[in-house]
Amino acid sequence: MPGCLDIIQDNHAIGWAFVTDQPGTQTVIEILDGETPIANGCADLLRKDLVEQGFGDGHHGFAIPLPAKTMNARRPLRARIMQSGEWLEGEHLPTAAITTDPLVGNIDGIVDGIVFGWVKQTTDRALPSVVALLDDEEIASGDITAPRPDIVQQGMADAAHGYRVDLKRWLLSQGDHGKSIRIIHRDSGKDLAGSPLNPMEVRGWGHVADCDGIDLLGWATLSGPSETTAKVELWIDGEKVLEQEADLQRKDFASVRLQHTRCGFALSVPGPYLDGEPHTLVVRHKATGDILANGEQRFIATLRHGITYANNSIIVGWMFIEESPFKQIRVEAWEQGRRIASAQANDTHPIPPDGKKRKDTDKIRRVGLTLHLPSAMQNSQARRIRLTIAGTRQSATGKDILIGARAEIMRVAERAAQLDPDLRWWIHDYIQQLRQRETPDGSLYKEVPAAPDAPSERTLDVIIPVYKGRRETLDCIRSLLECGDPWPHDIILINDASPDPELSADLRRLTEAHPGITLLEHTRNQGFVASVNRGMALHPERDVILLNADTCLPTADWLSRLRHAAHADERIATVTPFSNRATICSLPRPQEDNDLPKDMTVTDLDRLCADANPGLQIDIPTAIGFCMFIKRQALDEVGYFDEARWGMGYGEENDFCLKASAIGWRHVAACDVFVQHHGAVSFQDEKQARIRDNLGLLTALYPDYAERVARFIRRDPLASARARIVLPLMRQSARHHVLHITHAWGGGVRRHVDELIEKRMQQGEAALILRPTLDERIELIQPATDLALSLPMRDLDSLSVPSPQSSSELLDTLRQLGVSSVRMHQWIGLPLGVWNLAEMLGVPFDYSLHDYYAACPRIHLLDHRDQFCEQPSLGRCDYCVTAKPLEHAVANAFEQLGGSMADWRAFHQARLATARQITAPCQDAATRIKQVFRLERVEVRPHDDRDKLFTPKPLPKSGMERRVAVIGAIGPNKGYDLLVETAQRAYREAPHLRFFLVGYTMDDTPLDALGNVQISGEYQPERLPDLLADSDCHLALFLSPWPETYSYTLSEALAAGLTPIVPNLGALGERVSALPAGWVLPCPMTSSQVIQALVQSAKGGKVRTRKPARGRQSTSL
Repeated sequence: MPGCLDIIQDNHAIGWAFVTDQPGTQTVIEILDGETPIANGCADLLRKDLVEQGFGDGHHGFAIPLPAKTMNARRPLRARIMQSGEWLEGEHLPTAAITTDPLVGNIDGIVDGIVFGWVKQTTDRALPSVVALLDDEEIASGDITAPRPDIVQQGMADAAHGYRVDLKRWLLSQGDHGKSIRIIHRDSGKDLAGSPLNPMEVRGWGHVADCDGIDLLGWATLSGPSETTAKVELWIDGEKVLEQEADLQRKDFASVRLQHTRCGFALSVPGPYLDGEPHTLVVRHKATGDILANGEQRFIATLRHGITYANNSIIVGWMFIEESPFKQIRVEAWEQGRRIASAQANDTHPIPPDGKKRKDTDKIRRVGLTLHLPSAMQNSQARRIRLTIAGTRQSATGKDILIGARAEIMRVAERAAQLDPDLRWWIHDYIQQLRQRETPDGSLYKEVPAAPDAPSERTLDVIIPVYKGRRETLDCIRSLLECGDPWPHDIILINDASPDPELSADLRRLTEAHPGITLLEHTRNQGFVASVNRGMALHPERDVILLNADTCLPTADWLSRLRHAAHADERIATVTPFSNRATICSLPRPQEDNDLPKDMTVTDLDRLCADANPGLQIDIPTAIGFCMFIKRQALDEVGYFDEARWGMGYGEENDFCLKASAIGWRHVAACDVFVQHHGAVSFQDEKQARIRDNLGLLTALYPDYAERVARFIRRDPLASARARIVLPLMRQSARHHVLHITHAWGGGVRRHVDELIEKRMQQGEAALILRPTLDERIELIQPATDLALSLPMRDLDSLSVPSPQSSSELLDTLRQLGVSSVRMHQWIGLPLGVWNLAEMLGVPFDYSLHDYYAACPRIHLLDHRDQFCEQPSLGRCDYCVTAKPLEHAVANAFEQLGGSMADWRAFHQARLATARQITAPCQDAATRIKQVFRLERVEVRPHDDRDKLFTPKPLPKSGMERRVAVIGAIGPNKGYDLLVETAQRAYREAPHLRFFLVGYTMDDTPLDALGNVQISGEYQPERLPDLLADSDCHLALFLSPWPETYSYTLSEALAAGLTPIVPNLGALGERVSALPAGWVLPCPMTSSQVIQALVQSAKGGKVRTRKPARGRQSTSL
């Protein structure tokens, strides 16, 4: 049972209807007297009893007004669903007990001081009479005019006459008194409908006849002190679609003896609404907003059409309304905004078959159409012709007709065939088809999706799907309501069956309080894709903005700027603004989740974007779905999002964009707009899994997608636009900076740089960090604000040969930021020109030693066998660098410097000779670098002074379980082979030793196979103290085969109270030798020596220190 007709009461049909398989669609109910439809309306009223019984959201009730004569019906009325024809349960006679006094008459309007309308014909008098009263005194009486058969036809009276009451003389004598006048029926003494009235009040009057197929005929006037020609507006489904002056001649007004007879109008329903679906139309006065009498109607109309033939001089086809096939349509042809032809669709033409069973399918009717076209406005281009219903500008059919010269189309195809030797075989077939299509004037035609209407006249829909995240969702909606954007827009909220009842209630309250909000509700969760599709289909002629519920909007005209970007070029399909979390459109750092800069709001950032990049659009490979403007024409051509493929969401916007790109559409970033994005509020728990699954699907569908995005990231065409926004913020933070140059590998170098900058910032020194990125660009970071700029690597390439005339975006930026000195930490991954920055800026240059890259391109003094080379002769070094490939970034620099160790060291020696200061973190490193480059002075500055705070934990007695920590990422430079050998040997010979690897290795497999090793996996640096505490270790083992320059992991082990066991090499041996406890083993170490130290380190319960063997501390060359 789909529903029930409950009762006929108070001239209304009351009941409910619920279509179970289409819970979100609008259900139209038809009321019938026998087989004759007499009224219709929507089942969309809230019925609490339906909510309690589980019928959707309860908005399935109806109360449909019935014609007055229905109350005299002698047989029961029935109801059915208009779309499906299903009958509702129940049939009823009108309830006789609930009746009202018969209507005595009506005031239709006031024109030029004359009140006119109609009054019911009484049975006891030949003619009725009407009186105007002011304070119960008669001031004028009504003259009865012609009969009003229209009132009889509408069932409002068995007989009626028109009347007119002339108040002009009285108004002239009284002036603007502001009092109301009663218009009454003399015989009954009852007021006419519309009484009392104030003749001096500005008020809209008028009437609309029932919609005849596609036409709405009526009249409209304005009363008041300065009567002017009225303007009427046609609204369909809540949107204004037409506006027209009511200035047509109305001959029927002359019969009422009114002088003002040019008050008529004729509105035509635009083509997009002739779609066979139920719609609500409203005709109202533009000046007052008053709805005209009978100005609110429901209608369904289906336009059918076809084009039989078209060329440069004529279009032949047919067109009619399915529900009113005898109603003739006047059609206009438009080209480039100019009406070029019009004709009535009344030529004889057989009604074409449509797949439906129709008795009249083969009949000849006057539905044919012939439009004679003038010459083309531009002979060199294809013509685009639009057919409209007369009086409207929107395409009647949703299509445009393209008419082009066959010869030109063939020439373009032939040129395309010349571009690709394989593509030509497909184009060959197409050209052959063109040759076979003979036409008298050599032209061809094709129906294509209609081009968009002039954007200046179109409202936007801002569509927000809602599921969870109450606070963020409400903040988003409020920010949208509070934005001062003048561009007309409606807010479409889609409640996708939110599990939060408070959020659902909030959405309903907002909708009731704000007329610009439309709320669509799902009875079950359908997902993001289905939700936005429903929103985009609501107004099929509008551009849309898809907006995540976890966004926050600026207060300025962000929407207008997005729209301007979309319509800057006719082939732009989508627009994405900058945001803090928008992958390639992220600000200040792309591909990262950014917080807003300190003390800045979304409006502040949006204002910066608008000022820095006014009207700037830059092409991007795909839109980003958090805030996505989509042009309607692109939607029409590409189609809505693919619900079946993308499920609950993620990937659907990329799929849409790639489909659009394949047919010539563009996607751009609006660089003058900023929208804040919190990030995945509705689906936080599921986000990563969905991204992973759908990214795999996207890659399978579009194998080139990942490389397309990667290529965009490498080029980073948005960098300059971001810089114009970020650079002013960086300059506000500080006027002078120290520039720190480093690599992108992280580790101890990054930690030292971060700690040094933090310490110097406390002393008032501002800093910048310059480092390479993984996408072959350079990044300039301001740690104090976490702001960053992305710059092209070529800016450093251009500085390889310094010149006073050198200029680049990087140099200009550093000068604007007031770089006062440069400190080089590491330059792996950067061009040679980075060494010339200080000279080009005219500032001092300092050097911090972290490894031996300047002396050895293998960085750690490990030879091609991953063993400490003991710094041999240059000839041996040349053999080493050729025996095993260098790191890719290092190999490029090595070749550029000449490809020999002599060239390598000469380059660095020349650069270090110009340094104002050179520092090393330990004496061993300072000694080695001084001897290599014959430097006079290298200052030793340990990274911290925490070693003196070391207090060792008590060690277990001999033979008890002893837990040994091995910390970090263990590869050849950290003694990986020795670690594996030691663990295996301990498993056999010292089962009471347990190894806890806090980190990971280059290959965990051999260690996982043992029972005495536990591996934590990769960790975040800030978690290391907790991991060491949780492991409850006693010792820390360091197996580095090269002379490390410091070792932060040793610092962490000492802070945890672990007794260190280290090689007699570099900073490890140097630091541990100065401690009250620890073991320093001779080099090279063996697994037997390591196990002996681990076992005997607490022999007899005492910790002892073995002093370094100085022979392995060699610094000879």
